[in-house]
Amino acid sequence: MSDLIQIEAGARPWEPSAATETLTILDEYNVPLAGLIEQHGVTFLFVCAAGEEEPDNVWLYSLVSAQEVKVLTEARGRGLLGVMAESLKHRIVVAGLAEDWRLVEWDHFDTGDDAPGKIVRNFLRRLNARLHRRGVAVSTLERDRSLDDEAQLALC
Repeated sequence: MSDLIQIEAGARPWEPSAATETLTILDEYNVPLAGLIEQHGVTFLFVCAAGEEEPDNVWLYSLVSAQEVKVLTEARGRGLLGVMAESLKHRIVVAGLAEDWRLVEWDHFDTGDDAPGKIVRNFLRRLNARLHRRGVAVSTLERDRSLDDEAQLALC
């Protein structure tokens, strides 16, 4: 059992792995935007936190307790938004980037007392830094002189 949700590349954000069971949809507009899902007996809140009307968006996943599940399922309207925001604070969350409604990148980090908007900005900042490092690594490898030496492949 893990406090982190299991995500598979290419999965729909509201069903982030084959091991996911939907418990309750809390918000929906064409697709589920927030809800409770279970993996291996553990309940998680999922919420589309940015880009809900676009094919590219950011999703947040947080482990929730039985008491939080009760409060989330009983809340309505603006109250639900507040309860969801509180369910993302002071814990490790997984943030995921979806392109064309499919998860492609994700990371986990402690949210502290941050509001959902700041959590998303922190994730995007971390993702941008990771992609920059990857770009630097690719550029360095492209300049590697051993790529011009066909004999090098035989030594690997």
